[in-house]
Order: sequence, then structure tokens, then C-alpha cells
Amino acid sequence: MFHKNVLITSGGCLEKWDNVRGHTNLAKGTIGKKIAEEALLKGANVTYLHGYFADKPDAVNTQNLQLDAYRKGKVANGHIGR
Repeated sequence: MFHKNVLITSGGCLEKWDNVRGHTNLAKGTIGKKIAEEALLKGANVTYLHGYFADKPDAVNTQNLQLDAYRKGKVANGHIGR
């Protein structure tokens, strides 16, 4: 996986039905975190797109890790959206 670009989505989300109600998923992102950590150990460049409640990877080499919090319609760095 050396120098491969990997996108990992992990953790829960909030999907709003209207201005008052919504559906939440409080997933902690444990599996996504472990996958990201393994990919980083093998030299991959990891973009970790995480929900509000998600655990973040414990990365020794953080220069190969980009953390982005998902918000409906956009990502913090603006690369992904719907």
C-alpha cells in the first residue's frame, strides 16, 4: 500500500428530516479507525472522512493522514460534497 491514496469513511452521522427532527447514528467508527491505522503503517496516504462521534486514528506518521469531518453537503476541506 506504499504511497497509495486511501479514502476511509467512519463513524456515525446525523441526517436531518427538517429543522426540528432528524435521525442519528452514534457509531464510534472503531473498524474504520483500525483500517486507517493499518493503512498508515503500510505507508498509504489516508483521507479519513469521519462522523461527529467517530474515534480518530492513532497515527505515528500524521503527515500521511488527512482528517475531514463530514457535514451534510460539504467536507471541512471542500473536496467532497453532495
